[in-house]
Amino acid sequence: RVGIRAVVLETASDLRATGAAILLWSNAWLALDALGVTDKLNLLYAPIERGFVTDVKTKSTQQVVYASKERDGPRLVHRKILLQVLVDELPPDTIRFSSKLNSVESVVEDGHRISVLRLQDGATIKAKVVIGCDGVRSVIAKRLKLSPP
Repeated sequence: RVGIRAVVLETASDLRATGAAILLWSNAWLALDALGVTDKLNLLYAPIERGFVTDVKTKSTQQVVYASKERDGPRLVHRKILLQVLVDELPPDTIRFSSKLNSVESVVEDGHRISVLRLQDGATIKAKVVIGCDGVRSVIAKRLKLSPP
């Protein structure tokens, strides 16, 4: 929205979502609101006012109140719908599917440090900023010498 071009590299061949739903608390809803997508989700997902928790050992159940006058409760949202709403906000061709990251290195080009990403298909991408969300076998985490999960 502020003109910063982004590219999302996705290993999968298409948009996919595992699991049926995700529980989004009010802080997550505020983040989605800042992205401008809650107007599409509000019609489908109302805040949960209360729920029940059962202790599996004692079989006792107690009610949990999530909502109050001061705050909304969490919302249970279908993963696939959430992903689609987010994707619909992106400019075309922002997501590159079937893009497996092989390596990332830091280089200096024209006096500025940049990252060079090399993909399995032989493509190379130069970036000023890299955000890694690439899972337990993270190429990014390995590059940063982070300890294994």
